[in-house]
Amino acid sequence: HKDYFVADSDDHALVEFDLQNADQRAVGAMSGDRKYLKRFEPGQDGHLINAWAAWGKDVVGTDRKNPVTAAYRQRAKAPGHGWSYRIGAKKCAKTTGLSLEEARAFLGALNREYSGVVAWQDRCSTRAGRDRFITNDWGRRMPVTPARAYTQGPALMGQSTTNEILADGLISLPIRLLRMIKLTIHDAIVASIPRATLERDRDLIARCLTQTWKPRYGGVQIEFPVTYGEPARNWKEAGH
Repeated sequence: HKDYFVADSDDHALVEFDLQNADQRAVGAMSGDRKYLKRFEPGQDGHLINAWAAWGKDVVGTDRKNPVTAAYRQRAKAPGHGWSYRIGAKKCAKTTGLSLEEARAFLGALNREYSGVVAWQDRCSTRAGRDRFITNDWGRRMPVTPARAYTQGPALMGQSTTNEILADGLISLPIRLLRMIKLTIHDAIVASIPRATLERDRDLIARCLTQTWKPRYGGVQIEFPVTYGEPARNWKEAGH
């Protein structure tokens, strides 16, 4: 019910900001997998890259405007997100619409393609299973269910990193802008901005939320860019 969230007054508009591909960027930064990081270079498309890895470029095609290519790209979205945090083939098939055989093939293809990410996942899973908790770069200690350490280890590290990056951006906002924020949603925020200063305030919020981060131990530095949607009266119309 996103239409329930409305701007503060008729003189305000809601704007949604989000960190672009934040969880995937966190995984890339922590794993340091250079091949995986290529998806964040200008002009690249991570979902299409995953589709190529799973089904082959000859089958998928390269033109996003082609209906066949667009369909494969869309099919790669959900399982690609799940792969980062070690979703199993059965759950992948159940939640994404792929057949069990396709899900196994998709996950296996990405495992072979991005060995650096798999090595990072292994480290997270091992540490989480051994200690029954895992700690991120900001010192957040997160409890782990031992039987689920295989998935919880990398998932907690990736998702908490996204949250911390967003929080660092919020901390850098001037109080006047911080008071405009109506809610946060994992890697996104919604702000009610006066129309009279909309462009200026929108651009300043985007600059403050944009962060560059490098893990303390290993990994590589990566930027977390911010995108935003069109201003609107309610969140449903402002979403992008």
